[in-house]
Amino acid sequence: GNVKPIQSPPTVLVTDTGAQTVEVPLDDACFLYDHQKTCLNDGKCFVNGNNKPECRCTTAYTGNNCQTAAATDDDLLKILVPVAAIAGLLFVIAICCCCWFLCARRKKWEPEKDEESNSD
Repeated sequence: GNVKPIQSPPTVLVTDTGAQTVEVPLDDACFLYDHQKTCLNDGKCFVNGNNKPECRCTTAYTGNNCQTAAATDDDLLKILVPVAAIAGLLFVIAICCCCWFLCARRKKWEPEKDEESNSD
């Protein structure tokens, strides 16, 4: 009669901890990843559009297994704060030098008031 052939569930090839490639049911792919702790640093396994397990990393990590620390805002601040401080200091020094230069120049070109009053 109308006996439908049994369809086997979709499978996926996964590399186990012994570097052996194993064919497992698609539903078990993430179970194997989780069991082997393939996704590091709180990464979570998901099955991608190509029916392959992948790690979805937190924002702090990147890489196939979430093994590489990503650059963070703290890293950026460690660079920006000293650079901004040095730039600010140089700006203040430049303003002071300009003021000193203008004052010295004005003094040089102004006639002495004492000499004018003595000439009478």
